[in-house]
Amino acid sequence: MKKTHLFLALIAFLFVAISTIQAQKEPIKFGKISDEEWQLAVYEKDTAATAVVFCDYGVSDFIYSESQGFQIQFDRIQRIKIFKKEGYQWANGSFLISKKYDKVGKLKGVTYNQEGGKVVKTKLDNDQIFKEDYNKYFDVMKFEMPAVKEGSIIEVEYSITSESWDIDDWQFQTGIPTLHSEYRVSVPEYFYYKQLEKGFFPIGSKLANVRTTKQTGTVSNRTEGRVTQTNFQNYAFDYQVTDYMFISKDVPAFYTEEYITSRDNYISEIQFELGNVKWSNQPIKNYTTTWEAIAKLLLEDSDFGSRIDGGWAIKDEMAVVEALNTTPEAKVNAVFELVRGKMNWDGRNSIYSFDQGKAWKEGSGSSGDINLLLVAAFRRLNMEAYPVILSTRANGFVHPAQIIIDQFNYVIAAVKLSDKYILLDATDKNCPIGILPERCLNGQGRLISEKGGEWVDLKPLAANKKSYQFKIGIDAEGKLIGSVNEKYEGYAAIEQRVSLKYYTDDEAYLKEYQKNHSPFDMTLDSISWKADIPKPVLVSYQFESEDWIEKAGNLWMISPLLLGQRTTNPFKLEKRDYPVDYSFPHSTTHTVTFTIPDGFVVENLPETKKMILPERTASFMYSVQQTGNTIVVVSKFDINKVTFLPEEYADLKEFYNQVIAAQAKQIILKKL
Repeated sequence: MKKTHLFLALIAFLFVAISTIQAQKEPIKFGKISDEEWQLAVYEKDTAATAVVFCDYGVSDFIYSESQGFQIQFDRIQRIKIFKKEGYQWANGSFLISKKYDKVGKLKGVTYNQEGGKVVKTKLDNDQIFKEDYNKYFDVMKFEMPAVKEGSIIEVEYSITSESWDIDDWQFQTGIPTLHSEYRVSVPEYFYYKQLEKGFFPIGSKLANVRTTKQTGTVSNRTEGRVTQTNFQNYAFDYQVTDYMFISKDVPAFYTEEYITSRDNYISEIQFELGNVKWSNQPIKNYTTTWEAIAKLLLEDSDFGSRIDGGWAIKDEMAVVEALNTTPEAKVNAVFELVRGKMNWDGRNSIYSFDQGKAWKEGSGSSGDINLLLVAAFRRLNMEAYPVILSTRANGFVHPAQIIIDQFNYVIAAVKLSDKYILLDATDKNCPIGILPERCLNGQGRLISEKGGEWVDLKPLAANKKSYQFKIGIDAEGKLIGSVNEKYEGYAAIEQRVSLKYYTDDEAYLKEYQKNHSPFDMTLDSISWKADIPKPVLVSYQFESEDWIEKAGNLWMISPLLLGQRTTNPFKLEKRDYPVDYSFPHSTTHTVTFTIPDGFVVENLPETKKMILPERTASFMYSVQQTGNTIVVVSKFDINKVTFLPEEYADLKEFYNQVIAAQAKQIILKKL
């Protein structure tokens, strides 16, 4: 069987010599809407599409000026048609700009609508354009296109001039189909870039052409003496430019399902990384660095390295911790509880801490503020501790071959205990010590140390484990009266604590819980979610229901699983080209004991079902047994593997179909 693999590789090009890429006709002209584009009401290759990209065209070109030298100008035009109201989101856009290096030269947009046989144009106004702070280094430009409705065609064009030599990456694929996506890049001979392609949908064509260009200008030279003179000198020099052209046509929409990290890990994209710069008669300046150099750079940064040494903001508290705790384990627990208890995460992801003292004083800060402070606190107690930078699941994978600090957006702490690192994140008040929040479970992180650092695995050390125990009596009228004990462990307990904290009291939680289980009248016995964090969450309650049993003459039909039955398959695609990622193992167990009333016999019981996927990556056991007037139902569903490859998708999808079918079968009682 042919296997599909995500590829990340250097690009091979077809060099063209007949005509230069620069002379190629541009695929789109702003404002030139064709009749075919107006007539398109549905995209035949994907009739479910809510919108379609007619063309997405970008150009990155080096421009030269006497005052600035080489700069990069990036230009983009995008044209989209909206088919349905659900596609209105594609009329809004955004892009990042560097606070230090970038300048937006142009940003314009038009919404086109046909009204009364005429085309009505509505321009994007300045009050529909927003610039917001993104982080220390970037702002984000956002725009909201006006007058959008079903059938609208929207067009946006913008340009950015950058003093930085970072060439913009280009994504060929989005959440809607793209008919034509084209990216042209021109690179002078002085610059060398690594080019990396990723995604499951390959770029359609990749062309390259080398040409010679001439740069001319005039420089002035001012001399002073008895008479001040300004001399002007003309200059001219030739250099080679390599033009690249990447084109993809009829790119399918990237549809996401459940259990995925970041879509950016898998969509079709070309990326650029500056390798070196070589001016005439000068030595090569390398920009591709090493991870050891990255560590040195961070440790010398006042917003990173200075934050983990000294720990002055927390020195008084550490003196108390040291006096009250004698063992390393006790100190780790005390420091973690102190920092986690006082600090509230403000939702910002960062590897830096810009004002650690202020964050500690106010009790609120970013991941950088909180976890660099945690490292500093451990070091204050002379413990071996280091920051670990990582990329969150939503931010995408880290590629160790790409030595770029911008891949990382988050930092946690590592402290050494018994020759083993314990990974800690004090931003989440519901995670036990040593258990990372789900957002951090994303491949590998880079431990930063004075020796250069090392890679550490960000693996789940717990599962998502749920168990339900029911004891149910059925009276002669078909009313169910019973009790339920629910137990949540590991990541399931974390999820429960997150949801429970939003309720004012336990009864408020039960009231909301009952809304989602309308056939039941519930009475809470106890709930233990406020217990120590490492302990499970336990919920106990009594319930009654007069509407659960279906009746047909003298037959009663009972669905065995009252709560937690699987009714829908999370996997609906015919073919999934990216992995299924569960974050952590999952386990759900139901044990239901029915006591049937006198005067009834069992007409039919669901058959026993047992399934195991290869290498026990997933398993399901379903059993319904009768002893006298008692029926015991046991259902055990386990996902033991975190990541399933695309070639395993069909089996996993069918596994869920079989589980749904088995749990849907009813117990049938017959009245004598």
